[in-house]
Amino acid sequence: MTVLITGFEVFNKMKFNPSQVIVENIQQLECDGVKTLILPVCFDDSFELLKNCLSNLKPSFIIQLGVNAKISEVQIENLAINFNDARILDNSGNMPKHQRINPNLELAYAATIDPVWLSQQLNKFEIKNSFSYSAGTFVCNYLYFRSLSELTIPCVFIHVPYYEQDDLELKKIANAIILISKEMLNKL
Repeated sequence: MTVLITGFEVFNKMKFNPSQVIVENIQQLECDGVKTLILPVCFDDSFELLKNCLSNLKPSFIIQLGVNAKISEVQIENLAINFNDARILDNSGNMPKHQRINPNLELAYAATIDPVWLSQQLNKFEIKNSFSYSAGTFVCNYLYFRSLSELTIPCVFIHVPYYEQDDLELKKIANAIILISKEMLNKL
């Protein structure tokens, strides 16, 4: 049994992406049953790369990470909405505006890993967190929506603040996610 933890590459002139740093910290720890993947900040490519990885890996569940520079604590995303409305270009130069991701599907899909349980687990590691009811309208939400609507693998998305690259909170979050993942694998 495995868990897949994803993060995103740098985008929009960032010097680094905290979600990528967290995933790289997890990679360095080389934990049994924990696999990682850095995704491009591109609407179409992010989900296609994830699907290609899943065909070989077949994880028991997925934890997706992304950055939101407007928040001050970790946010557990309860919902992915069926909408793209980018305010900046993705890394492929795309900027979809005011459009449904899939006009034939529901307006929103809920996390398939219990956000309340996840929040309780993060609290055990003294990681401040809250709930959000929209993962935005950029690539994070696009990936999350496609994952929830097209995959049968339990999935949750977590946004992290834009911490400094050497912030100890990044390592703390990485360690917590590993331990939470192991607990989830033990429950299966």
